[in-house]
Amino acid sequence: SAEFVSSKGTRGAQELAEQRKLADTQIAKFQQTPTDTINPRSSELLAKARKAVDDLVVFRKRIDRLEVTGAISNETYAQTIATALAVIQSGTSEAGDSQTARRFNAYTALLLAKENTGRERASMNRVFSVNAFAPQQYEQVIAIVAAQTLYLDAFRESSTEEQTQQLDVILSGPASKDVERLRGIAFAKAATGGFDVEVKDWAASVTAKINQLKELENVLARDLRDIAAATGAKATRSLILLYVAGGATLLVIIGLGSAVNRSI
Repeated sequence: SAEFVSSKGTRGAQELAEQRKLADTQIAKFQQTPTDTINPRSSELLAKARKAVDDLVVFRKRIDRLEVTGAISNETYAQTIATALAVIQSGTSEAGDSQTARRFNAYTALLLAKENTGRERASMNRVFSVNAFAPQQYEQVIAIVAAQTLYLDAFRESSTEEQTQQLDVILSGPASKDVERLRGIAFAKAATGGFDVEVKDWAASVTAKINQLKELENVLARDLRDIAAATGAKATRSLILLYVAGGATLLVIIGLGSAVNRSI
């Protein structure tokens, strides 16, 4: 969306429309998720998340009319993501047992790590497109990369050994290594600019990394659904399914906010 409005609608229109169709399907499922067994706190957070998602309908029209800046677009989607994350994070305290709580912790940490990878993709798309960092942008990207490390460390603390190994394969793979290489070029010349990096090369590598993290997220989601199927407590089962549904919607929101960046 940020790239669409920044280019005055000349880039990414088709990709944005396609991603919106996908988003609408997933959002409809999320909005229909039953909530009759959740506690008042979770219900309150869910209501805020649903309202934030509903508000995207109006915000999309503002994007279509080019009434917002790229920065406002990014901030709006970041706030929407934060409300969805709050629902998912509340699942830890309602998990019912330590094993499920650890799985929720791992799931949430991975979502946060991937969300910050998406933020880095959007930020560095702009950096590489103008061949320089804007004022304070270098510090912002440093903070985003640090957040990725923090959440991946948190993931490792709660994930299973197999899940940790899957993450290590991703981070040692060619896509992640190329992300590190291109990021390193930008950081080394942060003061002067002149990176000579093609935006499409950066976008291809970082998107491949995000897609791999999404595959791992799917593994964790299936794990949580299996736990939900095995538990005898209706309330716990409903909570797990609700939070996983929230995570699915969050992923679509993230994709919607950054879909155009993949087409550069």
